[in-house]
Amino acid sequence: MIRRFTKILTLVVLVLIAGIGSAQDFSNSQFMANPLFLNPALAGSNLGPRAALMYRNQWPNYSCNFESYTASYDQNLEFLHSGFGASFASNKIGGNALVTATMSAYYAYQMEVSDDFHLSLGLRGTYFQKRLNWTLVNSSPLYDTIKTMVGVGSGTPSTTVKNYDVSFGAAFTYKENAFGGFSVEHLNSPNISFFEGDTLSNLGIKTSLFAGINIDVRKKAVRGTYYVPLIVTPTIYYQGRTGFQQVSIGSYVTRGPIFVAGFYRMDFNNDAALVALIGGQYKQVIIGYSFDYSLSSTTNFDGGAHEITLTFQINNGLHRKPQSTKLGPLPSPGF
Repeated sequence: MIRRFTKILTLVVLVLIAGIGSAQDFSNSQFMANPLFLNPALAGSNLGPRAALMYRNQWPNYSCNFESYTASYDQNLEFLHSGFGASFASNKIGGNALVTATMSAYYAYQMEVSDDFHLSLGLRGTYFQKRLNWTLVNSSPLYDTIKTMVGVGSGTPSTTVKNYDVSFGAAFTYKENAFGGFSVEHLNSPNISFFEGDTLSNLGIKTSLFAGINIDVRKKAVRGTYYVPLIVTPTIYYQGRTGFQQVSIGSYVTRGPIFVAGFYRMDFNNDAALVALIGGQYKQVIIGYSFDYSLSSTTNFDGGAHEITLTFQINNGLHRKPQSTKLGPLPSPGF
């Protein structure tokens, strides 16, 4: 059954990647610390309530920098085999030149395919609003990047765009060591243009894939009451849409409450970056900081990207019941 499911899943993913459309989405380096934004199927993947905050400042040395704020909450209801969640995100480009705000609701259904294989299927419904300060956008050549996000048309554009968006995702764990998933966003292809009648700015389908495995490198060599595992978690994360493909490859290393990570992020059509991450956990609170170092010719001027995440979670899997039909929690430092 698992082999058949794997073949079907692979076929679906290949078809979806072939149909990627254009989109404008913000992404973050600590994707594991933002499970709802990573994949809607991860709603309720923690056994208890979970709340997460994120702040990201990209290219701080430029006046046309990117600032992102996110907040999310999700809850597992095991008796319904379901997870529910809600999130808010705000993305500012060039100060207040272009501001995007989104509010999303999540539902995930969790099932136990076998004793070792757990699967979750999730939906995300999003309402978004984009606000444009055309005077600020048009006042400097530094804002050419923003102009490509406004749309195509003549005359004066509107100052706001409102619409809704629908996304789908699937995620799995195997033997509580291996985990992964895929998602498909913008299924309804919402229009984001500030010009009336412009259909060239409809959001096309975006797909993403993530996978990883936890490896306890000390498990066979060290025994005893005070054994502290040393977990290495190789991880890959792919995002694709028209004109843009990005993949992050790296690994977490976790020892007790402290974790570090390093990633190489490659944009297929742009410059690459190195990401360094450090974080720790105290009781139910997890905090992480990451820095993106651009490998482009503007490295000394753009300031890279700084990102801070804060997660509060209750009952993070230490008392999981045997034969539970829920997905998680996913066995990784960020979850």
